[in-house]
Amino acid sequence: MRQDLGSALDTQFKKIYMSRHENVSILYADIVGFTAISSTYSASELVKILNELFARFDRLSEVSIFKNILL
Repeated sequence: MRQDLGSALDTQFKKIYMSRHENVSILYADIVGFTAISSTYSASELVKILNELFARFDRLSEVSIFKNILL
């Protein structure tokens, strides 16, 4: 399939999904008990909880440029 798509796909992929950043820190974190927590709180309450958590990560890292969140 890759040869059918040609180099146009490579160019498009790089344009959309790839960029270069200097001085990057990557944090992988697992929220222990998140499934139980998510069944206890409403969606809006969960968003508030996660926003506060990410804000704390931002303060710890001093600068937040990009976040990639996998749930």
